[in-house]
Amino acid sequence: MSSSHRPRILLIDDDGAVRGTLARLLGSDFDVTEEVDGEAGIGRLMAETFDVVLTDLEMPRACGDEVVAWLEANQPALARRVVVLSGGPRDARRAAWLAGLEPGRVLQKPCAIDELVAAIRKMLA
Repeated sequence: MSSSHRPRILLIDDDGAVRGTLARLLGSDFDVTEEVDGEAGIGRLMAETFDVVLTDLEMPRACGDEVVAWLEANQPALARRVVVLSGGPRDARRAAWLAGLEPGRVLQKPCAIDELVAAIRKMLA
């Protein structure tokens, strides 16, 4: 990436306070676009290009694992650049899915902002 390109991040989280705080904290280094749930996030992914996706795991109207499944089917390169933020899975299927992700792709809420930035930079490398 050229030095003039600010990486574009799609931040998907149904908690407005979390979304707003993360967007504000990440906004100094990245261009952040916010969406309220996985369904809206998928709609945005159909219309725009992003460098990294940050998604909450548990949300109404399409959870984080469903966003990743859509990406794997439609934008496989971007599917490898997703960081999942989780307060903990609600069921065994999602717990197993999380456990199968590569190290560094899942961050437990709340996470330190430097930990999140490091995970994003790893996805961009």
